[in-house]
Amino acid sequence: MTSQFPTHYERSDSLWAQGLALFAGIMLILVGVLQFLVGLAAVLGDDVFVVTRSYVFQFDLTTWGWICLVIGALAALIGVGIVLEQNLAYVLGMIAAIISTLASFLFLPYSPGWAIALIVFNVVVIWALAAMIPRRV
Repeated sequence: MTSQFPTHYERSDSLWAQGLALFAGIMLILVGVLQFLVGLAAVLGDDVFVVTRSYVFQFDLTTWGWICLVIGALAALIGVGIVLEQNLAYVLGMIAAIISTLASFLFLPYSPGWAIALIVFNVVVIWALAAMIPRRV
């Protein structure tokens, strides 16, 4: 006779997956908020950041600020979608984290500490979502 209830292993695997999804969603919200704050600082005051002249990728700081604002807002919204367990949000979350990582890399000459912290957070989000996507999609 087969039981309709999941075994101990299936329950613990499901709880692990749910916890990892919640972690990824909250981390993406955090990354989005941090990215948004960096963009806001760049838009409101160009004198907040020190610009190096010998960096390969040189952009206008105000433009980068607006780019970071948009990326941050979208990442935070997608993170909320992950917390609410929306399947499409898992895929969009990985895309947002990859784009945010690239934007943070290009933002290195303006604020290396923030950029490195955002890159690390994005890598953690990518890892968590990569572990979750086969279970969700």
